[in-house]
Amino acid sequence: RRLDNTARPFRRNVEVIYGAAPPAPRPPPDALAAFARSFGLGPGPVVCQITRFYYPLKVKGAERLLQAFRIVRRAIPDAQLLLVGSGPLWQAFKAEHGLGKATDGVVLTGFVDDPLVPMALADVYCHISLQDALPIVLLEAMSMGKAVVASAVGGIPEVVEDGVSGCLTTSTAEDLSRKLILLLQAPETAAALGREAKRQVTERLD
Repeated sequence: RRLDNTARPFRRNVEVIYGAAPPAPRPPPDALAAFARSFGLGPGPVVCQITRFYYPLKVKGAERLLQAFRIVRRAIPDAQLLLVGSGPLWQAFKAEHGLGKATDGVVLTGFVDDPLVPMALADVYCHISLQDALPIVLLEAMSMGKAVVASAVGGIPEVVEDGVSGCLTTSTAEDLSRKLILLLQAPETAAALGREAKRQVTERLD
């Protein structure tokens, strides 16, 4: 009944190829060091997520990640969470959760010119969202060889093979924290997932 109010189908089917991993070269070491200094990152492991603070269900995913990270810190006290991104919902998110420049290992960067820099600093890259299709940022992280933990929503399970090229999560704080702790405490496992992620993305989504 609502179709006439949204969009009419084409007279013929049109296939739009959306998901292809852009080149994600690793930024130079001096750029990584400068970024780490500017945001006060320490030597501990880094979990990173890049979020557009425009959509409530994406922001809800960032909230789930924040809840999970607080559990992670009990097991790994020097762990750090980089939340990168901005948008109209960013200030409200920051205020609601009492987040300053660096609070209990959580760093909110706001907008950054080159998101590949914080991505390259990550030991584990997350894409936790309650709404998505096929996020390009996830493909970029995989093509950079990062171990990824992603919500099993939309087209993400078509890209991430759970336990092989990354980890899929139900996005509950308990499940997410368990998978993050596993990867942060077993860097060889994270590295293997990252290598397979890069291989699969390079071969399947060129």
